[in-house]
Amino acid sequence: LPKLNDRVIEAEILRMLWTLHFVSMKQLCRLMYGKVSRRRLKRLSNTLDLMYSRGWVWREPWRMIPGYEGHMHGFNSGGWFYGLMEEGRKHVIDELEILELRTIHCMTREAYFSGASRRSIVHSTHYTEYLTRFIEETRRSPFTMGIYIDTECTLLGRHLRMDGLLRYRRYRQEPPRVMERQAHLATLPPWHVPWQYSLRLPASAEVLDRTYAIEIDESTEQLSIIQRKAENYKRTFLGGMELVDDQGRPLYTPVAWDAVLCPDGDHLPPNVRKLYFPIPVFVVGSLSRLRSLWVAWQRGWPKSAIRVTSWELLNAAASVINAPYVNQHGQWVDLLGFPHHRAQVLPAPPQHDIGMSESST
Repeated sequence: LPKLNDRVIEAEILRMLWTLHFVSMKQLCRLMYGKVSRRRLKRLSNTLDLMYSRGWVWREPWRMIPGYEGHMHGFNSGGWFYGLMEEGRKHVIDELEILELRTIHCMTREAYFSGASRRSIVHSTHYTEYLTRFIEETRRSPFTMGIYIDTECTLLGRHLRMDGLLRYRRYRQEPPRVMERQAHLATLPPWHVPWQYSLRLPASAEVLDRTYAIEIDESTEQLSIIQRKAENYKRTFLGGMELVDDQGRPLYTPVAWDAVLCPDGDHLPPNVRKLYFPIPVFVVGSLSRLRSLWVAWQRGWPKSAIRVTSWELLNAAASVINAPYVNQHGQWVDLLGFPHHRAQVLPAPPQHDIGMSESST
């Protein structure tokens, strides 16, 4: 392993915990070093022990978490779950210059977890698993320009809370001087991520932006709740954000969603601006749940953009972007929306048979 300054390693760990909230030991090792090994885990453990002694992070053994099941073909993540303490948050604000953290939601144990069920860690680490795979796949790609992640995002109002908001900016075609870009990426530390500090960074014709609302489905929500969630997305798209205070009282007149999610400036025509509305991405536990959830969403907002996949399909594809997802038309596509090359051998997707139609976003 390269000889690195301990302060640099600590800063990157704090960045990951701020961004993803709850992270298992092996997920953090993959984010920091790209792969898991006994030597890397030992080095990471020593650093985390020191940060724990300072009161920057909290931890809990995974065996104590009810309902937790590992990913990567059933391989459980041993060791600890980690999260940020208030003292760690203050250290980031007072001592570290990390620009992209200034606008995203931060969760500390004191602010939230003390009053929540420990089972929420399970849900959060499933979300972290999806984002960990996404980061691993895209940070070394010469096509990637930037990634923006806001966990437990409420940018669209408290009534439309999503597990995470993800924006992925990449070149539409093979980037210029691709060999030089690949050589540059090889010189960066293993945990390098091309972070975006704002959703409103100007776009250009050479880049493709995709905005996703990540939703991890644990099969515990009734399908009627999924339908109401779709209705909430529709209401926000058509009527704007309904922002409220801590007591649930409206603060002011609803604000158009594109005032927050679109790149800055008024140069984007309406047909382009609407493409920045987040596409819900549901990750479910089984193909039967996939079909049921898809139908429930169609009842709430028919033919609106959506992606639905399962952990089984993600594991088989070994890729977040190139895994098969069902879109709003009941077709198998990849995450970016292009037809999936293995569609002919995939299970039959759900059919739009509920007798409703509406223009897509």
